[in-house]
Amino acid sequence: MTGDLPLVTIGMPVRNGGALFREALASVVAQDYPNLEIIISDNASTDETSDIVQEFQGRDARIRYVRQPELLDIFENFMFVLRESRGEFFAWAAHDDTRSINYVSQLLTAFSRPETVLAFGVLNIRNAPSGPVVKKSYDFDNANLAPLERMKKQGFQQCYQMYGLWRSSVLKSIRWAYTPWWIDLPLLVTAAGLGTFKFVPGAEFNYLEILKTDEQRASYHDILQASPKVVNVLRLLRATFLTAFRNLPPHRAAAAFLIVVAREGRDFGGWLSRRVVRLYRSEKVA
Repeated sequence: MTGDLPLVTIGMPVRNGGALFREALASVVAQDYPNLEIIISDNASTDETSDIVQEFQGRDARIRYVRQPELLDIFENFMFVLRESRGEFFAWAAHDDTRSINYVSQLLTAFSRPETVLAFGVLNIRNAPSGPVVKKSYDFDNANLAPLERMKKQGFQQCYQMYGLWRSSVLKSIRWAYTPWWIDLPLLVTAAGLGTFKFVPGAEFNYLEILKTDEQRASYHDILQASPKVVNVLRLLRATFLTAFRNLPPHRAAAAFLIVVAREGRDFGGWLSRRVVRLYRSEKVA
């Protein structure tokens, strides 16, 4: 402990992070909040990731480095740093994202109310590693909403705030079922049923958004050959059902599941109609 400041853990799961990892780690080490624990889980990298960590470790004793002997899927690597954390608060840090130096200290100000489970700040997007940072309008705050409204709001938006600051006791209590398709959605919809998400304007998060198809994203998450969209949707619904019913009262769990069903029904209907139109056009050309 540093005085009376609560311990905050930042968990960095990484595989072959390269130069982007150096930049991301530098933004974590530079935080103006002193009582940090930094856990890096190196997922059997084959590049210079280990050398970069050792370089930073030589200057910062707060870094704990674990090299995984065998390749894990991304979910397991993310869960590893969470399980190993000791902090009262916790944040994931991806190998290719950065944050303002006051990120942790500002987000901590949101936790004066016990119902707050997650705090996140201003979202900036980069579409290329050396590209410009563009502020994105992103309304995720649900602090003034009832539980069902909070879950509905989360169910129909992105999940950037996963990289915010969590109340560790709540996050660790969530029995989170894995899916490579929208891996973070079951967690966040369920968390919205447990507590509130708070926007903190003073903290800035810079997210590297590399465009991928949904199938490519699912394959990247579990290091498997991409599955058909129907299979991925079913896996998401299963994970949402399990996560929600393991952690929420039955009526909220049912609502969380139905919200994701409605979301995917809308998206899947559009995907199916586009496939039909494509098939029709190819038949006409033939």
